[in-house]
Amino acid sequence: MKLIYLHLKNYRKFEDVRIEFENGITGIIGANGAGKSSIVEAIEWALYGSVGKSGRGDKKENIKRVGAEERDGCFVEFGFELRGEKYTVKRWIKGKGNTPGAELFLADAGHLIADGTRDVTEKMEALLGFGVKPFEVSVFAKQSELAALSDMVGSQRKELILRLLGIERIDEAIDAAGKDERDLEYERERLHMELTDPATGRKYVDIRREELEAAQMEMEAARSEMEVISRRKKELEKEISAVERSIESVEEKRKKYEELRIRMGALEAGIASSVRDMERMKTEMEEIEKKRGRLDALRRDAEEEASVREALDNMSREFDRYRELDSLEREADYRRRELERTEAEIEELRKTCTDTAALRRDIEETTGKKDEAEMGLEELRGSLHRLLAEEERLSGEIRAVSDEKREIEELGEESECPTCHRPLKDHYPALLKELTDRMDELRSRAGDVRAEVEELRGKLNSEKRRKEALDKKLSVLMGKMESAERNARLLKERSSARDSLVEKIKDIETRMAAVGLVNYDENEMKRLKKEARRFEKSVREYHIIEGQMKRLPQIEKRFREAETAAERDKNILEGLRKEMAELNYNEAEYRELAKRNRELNSELREIEKRSGIEEGRLNMAVSRKEDIVGSIENLRDKERRKGELDERAIYISKVREVMADFKKSLMQRIRPTLSRFSSTLLREITEGKYPVIDFGENYEISVLDGNEFYPINRFSGGEKDLINLCIRLAISRAVSHFSGASEMNTIILDEVFGSQDADRKRNILKTLNALQKDFSQIVVISHMDDVKESVNSVIRVIEDPETKISTLVIE
Repeated sequence: MKLIYLHLKNYRKFEDVRIEFENGITGIIGANGAGKSSIVEAIEWALYGSVGKSGRGDKKENIKRVGAEERDGCFVEFGFELRGEKYTVKRWIKGKGNTPGAELFLADAGHLIADGTRDVTEKMEALLGFGVKPFEVSVFAKQSELAALSDMVGSQRKELILRLLGIERIDEAIDAAGKDERDLEYERERLHMELTDPATGRKYVDIRREELEAAQMEMEAARSEMEVISRRKKELEKEISAVERSIESVEEKRKKYEELRIRMGALEAGIASSVRDMERMKTEMEEIEKKRGRLDALRRDAEEEASVREALDNMSREFDRYRELDSLEREADYRRRELERTEAEIEELRKTCTDTAALRRDIEETTGKKDEAEMGLEELRGSLHRLLAEEERLSGEIRAVSDEKREIEELGEESECPTCHRPLKDHYPALLKELTDRMDELRSRAGDVRAEVEELRGKLNSEKRRKEALDKKLSVLMGKMESAERNARLLKERSSARDSLVEKIKDIETRMAAVGLVNYDENEMKRLKKEARRFEKSVREYHIIEGQMKRLPQIEKRFREAETAAERDKNILEGLRKEMAELNYNEAEYRELAKRNRELNSELREIEKRSGIEEGRLNMAVSRKEDIVGSIENLRDKERRKGELDERAIYISKVREVMADFKKSLMQRIRPTLSRFSSTLLREITEGKYPVIDFGENYEISVLDGNEFYPINRFSGGEKDLINLCIRLAISRAVSHFSGASEMNTIILDEVFGSQDADRKRNILKTLNALQKDFSQIVVISHMDDVKESVNSVIRVIEDPETKISTLVIE
């Protein structure tokens, strides 16, 4: 896997940041607690939905940035390349309930591969070939985990290393095979019990065949009884048909009789309703006639009230003009006072205006000097990088010449010439002198390079201080320029506001002149309102009586119409009574026929009930027969299944034996592999001081110092951390070697330099460079700033002390 980019929004301490990953060694540098480790934990969350291996027991809610709004979501987008294909995985939580979601795309085609948190995690495990635990074991190494190795006793260390290397998966497979074997035995025993009657020892399939014969006999008996019932049912249906024909012959008269009865009832109710309406309307007409005499006196009061109301309306219009003029006068006073304040502000702003042209020239001059300083810094960094590489190359040549000289000294004059492979003899002293001179010359050149390095570092620090001073000066000048521009903008705004106020005052004065003189008398207004209230009751009564008088002709008309309708309905009712008498309908005859029909239908229902019982009996017998046939087939399937399980039990037993042999073989290879990987790393980092790490039978760790092996606890804290780091890196390589996780050729080291001196840190970084054949992308997380000089690219994490939000700076 190749890391391409990472985009974080509201994840832990990050509001909105994006990282582009490069090949080689990348340093993530920042203060403790700034959020360095969160970058890698975000990758783990994107891939697997895990909230990180920080050990804090975080829930998904806690990964959202503190201070983010409830509506803001927490979002991580990770781009990577795997086996030539580019992928994008997105994971988020959003909403009040922190609802999770995830998507996985083929980046170039934009094709959605998986949707949903579970599906994305399963697809990622399938793509990478392993889950979150091997990711943490083979990729993400923390210093706290390194120390755990040396603090354990041998048996605990063995258990941890075997667990990290995934041996427990083989144990799980062996246990799973054993469980399958036990489950098969249980299933075989269960099938045997289901196939055999424990009481008699007979096979259930033979018992079911006897039950099948009994069900067949029950079916025949039910069919015979149903034939008897069917004959009686036909007789009843024939008799019911004859009775129903007789009922039909009387039915027409009964319907006509019922129709006439209903119509007569409706007419009688209508006549009664018309009589009640006539009585009510007669009473209402009498009441209206009584009120007619008061109408003239009330009309005079209404006319006088209208005159008072007209005068009151005129006075109300004058009052509205009075209020408008008063409002305009108050607004004019307010605008005049506002104009005075604005003119005073303009005078103050004119006093504070600064010459921005001079400030702009100072800013341009300072910016130019700053750019020159930055270019100088880049040139010095490039020179320093080249000198450090030269120093490293010379150190390698010195070690090579030293090793060659030591080898020749150990073998003596009988050693072979490295060129012609003949014994040195007389050439021995000259060759030693030549090698010694070569070493002296290389050391002299290395000393000169170190002196140049120190000189360049001094110049680099001086140039950094000069740039910081220019940054500070530029910040001050920019502040002054911002203040001057702000005052100029304010002066322009206040001048515009003054002109606007002058125009508004002129407009108000014009509107006041348009209103003119006002003839409003407050006492006259009160008098008119009191006079209008005095007539309110009389006018209201006048309008009520006048409305009633207008309705009187309509009431008289409705009275006459109700009287005519009542007389008409009485005539129709008398005709209906005569028609009912002429119908000659016999209710008793109809009831007797209906009774006989009910008796016959009741007997028919009983017959049908018996038929249903017998049909149910037949169906039950058929169903029982089908169940028995199905049961027999099921028993035969179980017999076949038991035979298959017998064969599978033999196969699983052989698989368990093969897995046990494979585990034994694998465990014999693990210790030598770990020893070889970790020894190579430690030998390179310590420049040959500690060449071998050995793992005992119970994974006790010992290190070769001189000619003897010593336990790891004998070494100092820094050396112990170094040994643990080498073992951890070896485990990562072993995981790739044994578990097939070679696609994840990336490793992340979190704060592993804390106890190492400068030379050891440099050697570790050199070793990491050599590991790029196994890990093309190596990420180093550290709070130490000097690490950045030995990595290919730097990502600096900076936390704002006030907002607690972290940002990224690529150096």
